[in-house]
Amino acid sequence: MLARSASGVLWLGGGQLAGQALQVILRLILARLLAPSHFGLVAMAVVFTAFCSQLADLGLGPGLVQRAELSEGHKSTAFWAAGAIAVGLSALFYVGAPLAGAFYNSSEVVPVVRVLGLGFILGFPENIYRYLYERELSFRLIGMRRLVGVALGGAVGIALALRGAGVWALVAEQLVRSAAGSVLYMSFSDWQPRRSASWRKLVEMWGYSRSIVGTRLVNFLNRNLDNLLIGRFLGSASLGFYAVAYQGVLMPLQQVARPIASVGFPAFASIQDDLARCRRVYLSALRVSLLVATPLPLLALFLSPTAIPLLLGDQWQPAVVPFQILSAVALVQIGMSLSPPLFNALGRADLSLKWTLVALAANSVGIVIGLRWGIDGVAWGYLAAVVATSPIQFVMATRLIALPARELIGVFGRMALAVVASAAAPAVLLWTTDLSPLPELVAGAVSILIGFAIFTRLLASESWALLRRSTGSIG
Repeated sequence: MLARSASGVLWLGGGQLAGQALQVILRLILARLLAPSHFGLVAMAVVFTAFCSQLADLGLGPGLVQRAELSEGHKSTAFWAAGAIAVGLSALFYVGAPLAGAFYNSSEVVPVVRVLGLGFILGFPENIYRYLYERELSFRLIGMRRLVGVALGGAVGIALALRGAGVWALVAEQLVRSAAGSVLYMSFSDWQPRRSASWRKLVEMWGYSRSIVGTRLVNFLNRNLDNLLIGRFLGSASLGFYAVAYQGVLMPLQQVARPIASVGFPAFASIQDDLARCRRVYLSALRVSLLVATPLPLLALFLSPTAIPLLLGDQWQPAVVPFQILSAVALVQIGMSLSPPLFNALGRADLSLKWTLVALAANSVGIVIGLRWGIDGVAWGYLAAVVATSPIQFVMATRLIALPARELIGVFGRMALAVVASAAAPAVLLWTTDLSPLPELVAGAVSILIGFAIFTRLLASESWALLRRSTGSIG
């Protein structure tokens, strides 16, 4: 089970990392072609569309994974329910888009909201098919999906940007990406929905899924309250700077965390009656996720002052400080993606909801206070809230599986020492030398990566051993 789950993480993670690398390149190109306000307008609209996307499958997808016995009726009911919700949400966004314009005091955001609402219809099949693949621990196609969607969406977005389409280039990019996922999953699946939808089965599945939906909605507010308030009080240009910083560091971390959560959920569900195995799988997954996910925010923290002006242009300079602060947020959050799938798989989705409510309360206070100092203050408020509340989640997880706190502290402690040690050399290099931007960027990146590899091999050798065994299990 551990080998198969780790292999799944690597298939998903490989696809996510390749897709993220491609998306970074595409974003650099689009940032050169479009204005910060274009990114800000889309970020304004996405706050609303992404919030309602948490309702897109009523939490029925995770329910398909968690159920011990799954019938054809359960699968078809979930599919048609998701389709009906998608049509309703698209209609709602077409009619209600002026309310978003009134909230932001911007008429420009209204048509953007309306068109992005079509994404619910284009993407709803993916919401069900992806979970069916996860249930079977079949992750190769899921790993490919992101790369294909990013490539197609990016190609369309760049082509439209070159033709002067402005914000519509970014809108088209998102819609094409959603459609690509649905088409890919349906084309390669042997299963097709039947007309066996059942109201009784829908009510039955809802008993488990309602906590999933509640957690999704609260977690969404937790992650997007900053965008909502910046757009409302600081405007589209400020939100554009902040959104690029967020997408540059926290979004990639979420893309790395997503395959871990996707694989962890069915893996934990299959051994939910064996707490000893749950503890072993949890610790192993934590070690590997820390090893794989830490270098990216570490690179961003040190290199963004050089990288952003060099790669995006001087007009993006206001994004540098938020980028660095959100990199610190990402470092704190690594490993937290394992707790929600653990809670859900062990039938304690209520713990996920309780945790997200605590995090939302803390983030709300930090972000609202930080607004006074602009996007830099918002980022600092977000960091303070995450540092204050993240230990609570780990305490909840360790108590659920009876994991001694000293084992968790040992894993985090060794990785923290490796991070501090590996950061020392590039810090001295970047702050004491006077290189031109490109050599400075390359030298800093190389020194960070080499230092991290050396010190994690010395201080966290078990993580490397797990990663090697996981790599060897692919196939």
